[in-house]
Amino acid sequence: MSAKDKIARHKRAVAIANTPFVRFPRSRDRFKIFRINPSGINRIVKDDLTSLFEGDRRGTFDASELLKTIGFHPKIELEIKLNPYHDGFLDGLDANLYEIEAISSALDILRSLDGESRFDVSSNSDSFSRSLQERNGIVFKYIKLLKATGIVSNYGLVFHHLDRGAQFFEELSSGEQTLISTHLFIKANAKKVQTLFIDEPENSLHPEWQRRYVDMLHMALSYSEVKIILATHSPVLVSGALSNYGQEVEVIKVDGNRESIVDIHHDSGPDSVEEILWEAFDTITPVSHFLSIELSSILQDLTDGKLSRETARSQIQSFKEKSYDNKQQKLLNTVLEQLSRFDQDA
Repeated sequence: MSAKDKIARHKRAVAIANTPFVRFPRSRDRFKIFRINPSGINRIVKDDLTSLFEGDRRGTFDASELLKTIGFHPKIELEIKLNPYHDGFLDGLDANLYEIEAISSALDILRSLDGESRFDVSSNSDSFSRSLQERNGIVFKYIKLLKATGIVSNYGLVFHHLDRGAQFFEELSSGEQTLISTHLFIKANAKKVQTLFIDEPENSLHPEWQRRYVDMLHMALSYSEVKIILATHSPVLVSGALSNYGQEVEVIKVDGNRESIVDIHHDSGPDSVEEILWEAFDTITPVSHFLSIELSSILQDLTDGKLSRETARSQIQSFKEKSYDNKQQKLLNTVLEQLSRFDQDA
């Protein structure tokens, strides 16, 4: 079943595409699509801040749990730079009197600081009173309009890495940008989503972040009950999901239009990425502890009469066809030769 067909079956779905070849339909009222590319990331993080604040219903948004996980301080700041403007410039702004006063207050602060300052917008901040948080929310609400009218010359989010210090969002690595923008997009839509589709989430991500990827999704979803469907080629991601969520995870192997449930040993974790590489992706690593265990198990079952010689030969031949390592090929050929001799002696 195609991605479009799967989404059509879910009334409230959100999808995230991490590849240039998007297999999801276009965004509609019933579901939203986030395409992770420069323009999509920019829209989420910089040009669409209003939706993020509406999603949280407050003047700050919380990404502290995610930021700590990927090596950042929980502090987030909004840097605003002003153009020179006269006092009556806000008169034409389509806002109520309270909002005009709040914006004017924020702009007065900026003008007193030579037209440039940073506002702490992280929810863990203790320095802002409730009224200041409300003011920040109003500034966010009209930030695009303030820039369009020429009052604001530029604005951007500033993050604080534990080692690298303060950096604008645009200066972060592609993996960091992907995780943060994905987190903010999900939070902005979390209350209206029942199913979350993500295509190839492992792109640009460090293996440790792949292992914890499903954990990070739950952080954005506030651990609510949402069905998550991931299309991935990453055994590390699959291993992390199985290790942390066990029986809640179902691994489905897709070959063309055929789908089959993969029998992974949930009770063992599994910590074995090698097992997942073979069971879900038909791949054997050059130095494979899993292969050694499987060969021992096949030979033991053959000796105990639990497995026929033909079945044993077929299973070993399957390993041989998928192996690309010369030493493994020699090992598997030797085992197959021993099976042939066993047949002759029988």
